[in-house]
Amino acid sequence: MPGRKLTPASGGYRYGFNGKELDDDGTGMGGGGNTYDYGFRIYNPQIAKFLSVDPLTASYPWNSSYAFAENDVIRSIDLEGLERLVMTQINHVNRTSIIIIKKEIQIKIEANTPAYILKLRAEQVSEIFKSGNTTMYLKQLPQNGNPLTQAGGLFKNARWKKGKLYKVGIEYDVRINFVNQISYNQDVDRGLTSYVIVNNEVFKDEYGNHRTAVAAKASIDRQETTNTPEAVFLNTKFQGGLSGESVIAHEVGFHNMTGKEHKQDYEGNPVYPDAGLESNVDGRVGPLINDTIDVINTNLQRGNLDTLTPVDDDKPTRKTG
Repeated sequence: MPGRKLTPASGGYRYGFNGKELDDDGTGMGGGGNTYDYGFRIYNPQIAKFLSVDPLTASYPWNSSYAFAENDVIRSIDLEGLERLVMTQINHVNRTSIIIIKKEIQIKIEANTPAYILKLRAEQVSEIFKSGNTTMYLKQLPQNGNPLTQAGGLFKNARWKKGKLYKVGIEYDVRINFVNQISYNQDVDRGLTSYVIVNNEVFKDEYGNHRTAVAAKASIDRQETTNTPEAVFLNTKFQGGLSGESVIAHEVGFHNMTGKEHKQDYEGNPVYPDAGLESNVDGRVGPLINDTIDVINTNLQRGNLDTLTPVDDDKPTRKTG
């Protein structure tokens, strides 16, 4: 692909195997040659080993502490040396695939957790995200580190029927659990968890006054900058009238999952659209197509995208839709 030649020594494109950054100084810690930086571990392809144990090894005793992608190297890649990405359900004959965007949300029950959060229906939050389920037609299947805009853009289904595109079904799988204690053991099949907790300090202004118009604040890049899970901080004195379902869908969906912040008006106030994950209109918060593209691209960058089980490429089916 033009412009994607691996040339780290000359200051060019630095990312190779699995989209990880190559250190090509030639010393190759632990076996000679070059190494790849997976964030949590360093991988040496010359000896086909990580140079340290998996930091989640205590949670998965059935796996080797030095395993790559849970020893499922045909279908999987290793995420940051920490988690697993499965890209299957790919049928190159029919040119179809399904991508599942998985997210786990833990809401900690505390003495001062707002009542509107405690009353939210977990299944309703899941349905809000499922309203964004859609189908995309792409020139090529998405790859880790390769956003959709670089995958040839989005097209109409007529070109897929002619065998020129991939038809990719997008499905949201978002689950909420109320917990008494936050668990920091990540479920390898669910992606990184978003933690929802009370934190009133972040809602005080420069004079120490507590703001009541803001329901919550969410992190946008903790996974990328500190390798820690994303978080949502609740304001116990919020008086805006939004439902708990809308607050969680907005904070987790827009901020945690897309990694974005709000645009601001000329006075520096956040701008909220009428609909979409960025909206603050009750009943209109949910993934629009552009939101879903942002979520997918962020997940491709972070490596948090899962897909379903594979389809037999040898058995084409009639294309419909």
